[in-house]
Amino acid sequence: PELPLGPLDDPGPDPAAVSDAGGDALEGTLERVVYSNADTRWTVARMSVNGQKGLCTIVGNLVDLTPGTALRLRGEWVTDSRYGEQFKVRTYVTLTPSTLEGI
Repeated sequence: PELPLGPLDDPGPDPAAVSDAGGDALEGTLERVVYSNADTRWTVARMSVNGQKGLCTIVGNLVDLTPGTALRLRGEWVTDSRYGEQFKVRTYVTLTPSTLEGI
């Protein structure tokens, strides 16, 4: 089942469920938040994606994310007429670092 983004007090979806939610998947590290609206939770951010050069733009209802946070995202690639290619996040989960360097 697809897990929508929840309210602020929602602990978030199970990482395994996000893996099976359908759509495209991205995993990487949040590098910077470009724009965030606290009322609507709409966020535009830049993320480094594992195995890819450069940063990609992610957009969606993302809550309380800070640079350096490891993420697994599900969603779809869209092309905004003004801002170009973006990954529109449908679901996400923060990942716990698994190496000493990540901690």
